[in-house]
Amino acid sequence: MQNWKILLLGITGDLAKLKVLPAISQFSENNQSEVQIDLMGYSRTVPDTKQIERILDDSSSLGKHTLSSINYFQGQYNNAAFFDSLYNATSENEKLVIYMAVPPNVFLEFLQNSCPHNDKNIEIILEKPFGRDAQEAETILKTIHSCKLTNKVHFFDHYLYKSEMQLSRAEISNLKSLKNKVIKEINLQALETVGVGTRGQYYDGIGATKDMLPHLFSMLCLNLEILDNNFDLNYFEDLQIEQLLLGQYKNYASEMEKATNTETYFLVKTLISNMKVTLESGKKLDTKLTQITTIFTDESKLIWNIAPNKTLTYISDTDNFSLNLDKDKNLDHTNMFENLLDKTETNFVTPGQVLTSWWLFNQVDYFKKLKRIPLNLYPNLDNNYPSSKATTNPNSTDEIANLENSKKLLEQSLDNLLNQDFILSDSSQIGKVQL
Repeated sequence: MQNWKILLLGITGDLAKLKVLPAISQFSENNQSEVQIDLMGYSRTVPDTKQIERILDDSSSLGKHTLSSINYFQGQYNNAAFFDSLYNATSENEKLVIYMAVPPNVFLEFLQNSCPHNDKNIEIILEKPFGRDAQEAETILKTIHSCKLTNKVHFFDHYLYKSEMQLSRAEISNLKSLKNKVIKEINLQALETVGVGTRGQYYDGIGATKDMLPHLFSMLCLNLEILDNNFDLNYFEDLQIEQLLLGQYKNYASEMEKATNTETYFLVKTLISNMKVTLESGKKLDTKLTQITTIFTDESKLIWNIAPNKTLTYISDTDNFSLNLDKDKNLDHTNMFENLLDKTETNFVTPGQVLTSWWLFNQVDYFKKLKRIPLNLYPNLDNNYPSSKATTNPNSTDEIANLENSKKLLEQSLDNLLNQDFILSDSSQIGKVQL
């Protein structure tokens, strides 16, 4: 029987209440015979303990959570004395899992003031976003490296932990023959029929591109890791953006109760060597779809449908197969805890991917400003709109200044980014399942 302490930082926040607490309850119930869990909640504000325990109970099929104990603590995230006492109290036969359900700047504050003992059995989970911008992401990675916590901090993108993306060895072995094929095109889509809902204030500050491009990039890396023996992050060094389309659904501004230029839809068409890659995501669309479509040079296709069909389908002139991926009812976050338990950890995002994802976002942002990409209202969004050709160069002082600031972020090449010491020292890889 393993003994786990789960320290949930930010237990009073929406992420904790909507995602993390239900997953902890489900994980505990699934593994009662293997893990004994003590939950510790930490927050700046006073927690509603009855609400938290109701969430835990409601998330259990038994009607009552199976955690061994629940304790609450209140304080600042730079409270070194509290965290140091917790590290010291963690024995050799205990695992301390620290879940950061807090903004990236708070995680950085925590690390800078309360760096965990690297000789302890500690795992730290940081959920996307991995920084509010590329500079903060790089600072986080450097701080992790200086604390000697490189192999203890796990970057968690919940899209990679959807049950439909947890391919088994048997399922991956079905794809082995595809590694000999040349990929011509990859299309990644994460389309939703709902609007921003209660996330409006947060969403309006970031927009669809910053919110969803990292998810799609993580999915792209996993797909390439499985299908291409030669894949590494240097693939993206010669990436060229060919087209960018931005949109906003028609009643978004009224929902925000203000005029806003925040995009709720994007489509980016890129060229990587001779491979076309399209990334598309948006809200309040006609179709709900999360899918990766890989097209090979012989025109055969691999369609990885995460939602709604939950299937992995290969189509060619000579061979066809389809796998059912509707496996279990585990929550995304539950799957992550399960991976920590069985030590596979296959789908965590690597530090190199964190930086490359931000590098890609900066490329898109620069292209948007350089080409003055307009914001189109939808429905009636035309995906063939030649946005990269129908624009002119910036002319106002503010536009030029914004363009120059964006250009500065691209001065360092991707190769130089990935060859920094704090990246090279990381030995973790995405997609560890070997064929």
